[in-house]
Amino acid sequence: MTAWQDMYRKVRGTIPTPARNLGELFLWRESFLRSTGWTRSRREGAAVDVDGDPIPWYTYPAIRFLEDRIPPTTRLFEFGMGNSTLWWSRKAKQIITCEGDQGWFDRIASQMPDNVEALLIPDSDSYVRAAVDRGGPFDIVVVDGRRRVRCCRNSLPVISQAGVVIWDDFHRPYYHEGRAFLAEAGYRELPFWGMTPITARESCTSIFYRTGNLLGI
Repeated sequence: MTAWQDMYRKVRGTIPTPARNLGELFLWRESFLRSTGWTRSRREGAAVDVDGDPIPWYTYPAIRFLEDRIPPTTRLFEFGMGNSTLWWSRKAKQIITCEGDQGWFDRIASQMPDNVEALLIPDSDSYVRAAVDRGGPFDIVVVDGRRRVRCCRNSLPVISQAGVVIWDDFHRPYYHEGRAFLAEAGYRELPFWGMTPITARESCTSIFYRTGNLLGI
């Protein structure tokens, strides 16, 4: 315990509750908001960790779960390019990512390392078929862009036997029809609820998996 912490514990009870809550949430090094890098991501308006390194805009529990489970031989297809792509590039062997927004693509594509193939696909019908058109099998399909239900449904044939689907923002009711067709294909859901970088609301990142999956679930 540092001298500052010892002093704070002695006077903590005299500090008005609103001020105490704000201080402990935003100033304490051990605070969840600081240790995860949430305060930094909020300040910078980007999905980054406490050191400023890029991370996915998934829930923090999902990021923590995935952190040490990705085999280095993983081949991944991602709908929706961003800081998540940079994070995945440090863990997977090959990433193919597609983006539909020209402006965002121009802004971030130049940051991608050699193991990332970035595709600009503005046409919606081509976008939802991108994984199939590119050719599998893929060990992970990340559904985090536009038209997510169609993207996931179309991608099922190119997911490897041990492969998984990572579907971000699955708290949104209009994505829930995906649960039914994934269940019919033999997938089970592991939802991770919690906060995400930048925003203050609760969200859900769900992982859909089958027996013998590469994540060891």
